[in-house]
Amino acid sequence: HDGDVRQALDRQISDISAALRALSEDVQSQLRRADGAEVRFWDFQRQVEQALNAASDASDDTASTCRTMMAGFQDQQQIQGTRIARIEAWLQDHGQAMQAD
Repeated sequence: HDGDVRQALDRQISDISAALRALSEDVQSQLRRADGAEVRFWDFQRQVEQALNAASDASDDTASTCRTMMAGFQDQQQIQGTRIARIEAWLQDHGQAMQAD
């Protein structure tokens, strides 16, 4: 009877040991999957940050180009305004001279 109890205990210990080994393997597998997911997450985050930085740089470059163009347009507008004022003054002077003749 003692031998039967011992065999039953040995079988239960063996079953529990097998279950624990299987559980340990499952945990190790889940840890590897989690580590892989974490690596992919950090890689994705790095890619997103790089893309956002590139977009920000492009936006800054575009804004700078627009400011430069606006300054150029304003300069040209001022030059054109001065030219038009000269032409108007010339026309006015010549118009008065023609009326005086």
